[in-house]
Amino acid sequence: MLEQANFDKMYQWLKIHQNNRTGLVSSFEGDKEIANWSFTYDLALVAQAYTKFSDFDELRKFWIFLHIMLKG
Repeated sequence: MLEQANFDKMYQWLKIHQNNRTGLVSSFEGDKEIANWSFTYDLALVAQAYTKFSDFDELRKFWIFLHIMLKG
């Protein structure tokens, strides 16, 4: 099992890479052609991480954006 320090580092990476406008975390880094793309699997992991760390403010940003996009 991963040690807490590793979980903390992964979580900080997610927070740094979260889009402030959408709340989403990009699935890729460094490729401008697919910048800001997020895949469902990756976003599900992000939601789980925010839940594990009880970071409901960040999770709320994420869900609000998805809710707005799905209602279209």
